[in-house]
Amino acid sequence: MNKQRQLASIGEALSILQDEVCHIITVQYWAQAVGYECSKKFSNVFRNEFGKRPQPVLISFRTRKAIALVRKSNLSNYEIAQKLKLRNEKGLYQFVKEQTGHSPTAIQNMVASDYQRLQKRLCNKISE
Repeated sequence: MNKQRQLASIGEALSILQDEVCHIITVQYWAQAVGYECSKKFSNVFRNEFGKRPQPVLISFRTRKAIALVRKSNLSNYEIAQKLKLRNEKGLYQFVKEQTGHSPTAIQNMVASDYQRLQKRLCNKISE
């Protein structure tokens, strides 16, 4: 793969992640989706381009997708876990709780203003 293609691809990395967030579960998968054979090279180029490592960005996108599904879909927690390639509803619970400090049920029952604050906090993690 030529260097010009890789550099063009790194600029598309965030939009690819946003489009494929349910299927991209590791930095290695993300690197491949962007067109990199080596996830270490992708990580280095990503860090140089965006000033942060790709792993926290990936986790933040997946967390935002998880809470959006919990909040706005009619899917069960098990179905959401399957959609996000997590083991089961316990895996979803652990992931969401670790990343947000709230259980999926608590997020589902949050008043709108608290939910908006949570979303803002997760977005800020990316820009920090």
